[in-house]
Amino acid sequence: MALDYYQVIPHEIALLGGNFTYGRDSKSGLVRHHTAGVLNAQQLNKVWSPNGGRQASTNYLANALGKISQHVWDDNTAWANANTWANRNLLSLEHSNNDGPPDWPISDETIIGGARWGAALANFYKWGKPAFNVNIFDHRKFTTTSCPHHLHAYDGRYNDEWFEEATWFYDQLQHKLVDAQGNPIKMNFPAPTPAPKKERIFMYLTEAEEREILTTVRELKNAFLAPVPSLVPGSTFEAPRTTMIDLLDRKVEELHQEYHGKPSAAQVECDAHAKVDAEHKLEDEEHHDA
Repeated sequence: MALDYYQVIPHEIALLGGNFTYGRDSKSGLVRHHTAGVLNAQQLNKVWSPNGGRQASTNYLANALGKISQHVWDDNTAWANANTWANRNLLSLEHSNNDGPPDWPISDETIIGGARWGAALANFYKWGKPAFNVNIFDHRKFTTTSCPHHLHAYDGRYNDEWFEEATWFYDQLQHKLVDAQGNPIKMNFPAPTPAPKKERIFMYLTEAEEREILTTVRELKNAFLAPVPSLVPGSTFEAPRTTMIDLLDRKVEELHQEYHGKPSAAQVECDAHAKVDAEHKLEDEEHHDA
């Protein structure tokens, strides 16, 4: 289909058959994600298939070529942010990686495509110029995760590039210096030239500070990877802390499945005590009336 930045019509519509909630509270901004995989629209839908896949979704994806696909309509709530308020008030945009671990890089095409789509949404919904923690947010703001990884505003290597493109393209749309597909059009005044990119130096460190950081990272690595014994009495099981964390996460999910829609043993006991208290209170009232 024909891309239209002014009407926020993406390159492709690839709606999921589930994993979303009808309706939403508002469309007040955008949350950036990365897919942790090299995924196009169809591959992403397979990962998030309502028939046995991961129970998650997104409003939009920028694939490895920078093409935009829509997976949940803007008027519906995608299950994207592990946070009910963020899901119901903010749209979500996944960015495909163009390679896998350990680095999870993102192509220039994806950064440009995602940034321009963020600018288009800001222009269409009248959010104002794209600004971090004003109308553009990162997934990790709402839950414990590294996502959007290298796009993150504080230490992401692609963040400056993303926002430079988004704010520049927002101005292009505001002044109608580009057509619906983002191509420059002749106007009475020239399109602004993007400012040259500046090298961003994250930290200046002394040699002693660098050695201290390296020592700390090694200690943390050993702490997470060295086997530790189970805390279960009588168990001889040992595993790295990373494995223990994964096992804990799986056990919590099993408990969620086990008690979904059912009261726990503790809740049943509390309800019984509450019933006894209510009966005693009723008896006291009857004695008082007598």
